[in-house]
Amino acid sequence: MHMRKLLVSLTAFLLSAGMLLAQKTLSGKVTDQNGDPIPNASIIAKGTKSGTVTTTDGSFSLTIPANVKTLIVSSVNMKTEEKAIGEQSMIDVVLGPEDRIMSEVVVTGTGIATSKKKLGISVESITSDKLPPTAAVDQALVGKIAGAQISSTNGSPGRPTNILLRGINTINRGTYPMILLDGIEVRATDLNSLDLNGIERIEVVQGAAAATIYGAQGANGVIQLFSKKGKPGKIRIDISSNVSSNTMLNEGDVHKARLHPFTTNANGEVIGSSGNLIALDPAISVYRENVQVNLVDPATFTNKPYDKNLQYYDHYKMFFQTAYTTNNSIIVSGGRDKVDFSFSASDNRQNSNRFIY
Repeated sequence: MHMRKLLVSLTAFLLSAGMLLAQKTLSGKVTDQNGDPIPNASIIAKGTKSGTVTTTDGSFSLTIPANVKTLIVSSVNMKTEEKAIGEQSMIDVVLGPEDRIMSEVVVTGTGIATSKKKLGISVESITSDKLPPTAAVDQALVGKIAGAQISSTNGSPGRPTNILLRGINTINRGTYPMILLDGIEVRATDLNSLDLNGIERIEVVQGAAAATIYGAQGANGVIQLFSKKGKPGKIRIDISSNVSSNTMLNEGDVHKARLHPFTTNANGEVIGSSGNLIALDPAISVYRENVQVNLVDPATFTNKPYDKNLQYYDHYKMFFQTAYTTNNSIIVSGGRDKVDFSFSASDNRQNSNRFIY
């Protein structure tokens, strides 16, 4: 009897040892394309129920049967990957973003993500990688939204733009659309003063139908801005700097006349209002008196060259000077567990290409 129990115990021990020998332990890390860890990613041994999830730093450890050859790795908003195991015990997996997420899902005025197919209004979504390298949000939207008319009020750099989204309404604020930043309406701040480097994506709701979600304030359409969020892992510092030049188009080569009709003496020198030759005061770079010209005399012609004591100077160039725009920004972001943060600061300087007295 004791011999039979001993044989049974020995058999059970050998079976357990065989099962242990038929398993192996894998460890590794799951990151995105930027090298940032992906927490709570799902790791499953294909064809089994063995699985685990990654920690806050993206690492994992999993014991699987020895005959499993593939791991299935997935995460929210990321593409699912099937990773071959082979004989290795350390596996690192890189997940790419799911391209369909931003194009099919939008956030409405109720704060709930909704499929675009279920909406009865037109919504355009633009992610940060589709935005041009410009310092102003309003200029970045030019040519990106079908049916939207975006134009500068006077053509000068840094001036507010006029935005018209499908139709003209006069409720409350004329034709200007409603601007939201992370769900908060922006009124006192111009759209072009917001730092584009801190924007993750932009959603534009066109037409008066937007009023069914946002009320009368959205009758002219709605522009929603979503700022970038922090990601779990190490603190990330992004620094951006750009310089652009702005010039006015001078079609037709508008310039000051290269000849003058002013009164001159026999030597071709310009005579001032006192009858004496005009002279430039070097201390203030201004002529001491005005020139003489008889505009009512039919014999007066604009045919005298600028030389002698009056040199040619094109004053129109003062109104066609090149203006430079510089933008420097820094974004510090990060996160851990269920907390994330993102701080940004920017310095935007725009010169005018018009001379101002």
